[in-house]
Amino acid sequence: MADVAQLGIQVRSDGVIGATNRLRDMERQSGRSESAIMRMAKNLKAAFAGMAIAAAAMFGGRRRSAPSLASRRPWRPWERLRAPPRTT
Repeated sequence: MADVAQLGIQVRSDGVIGATNRLRDMERQSGRSESAIMRMAKNLKAAFAGMAIAAAAMFGGRRRSAPSLASRRPWRPWERLRAPPRTT
């Protein structure tokens, strides 16, 4: 007797096509997002430049240094509670 064996292999590629389409859509969206971020960065750069010009105009273009913390007296709220010394 002769036995006959048969092996069938089936490959489905539906998922590959769907994944390819999703990747293509994601690539398109990432390109749009990148261009939007570049526009936003350009607008922010222009806005900060405008604020720098306004600040320069406000202060007359002079640089003012902040007072150093070492030159200031420490805050001591209890000093206000004391009565001034009497001079009689």
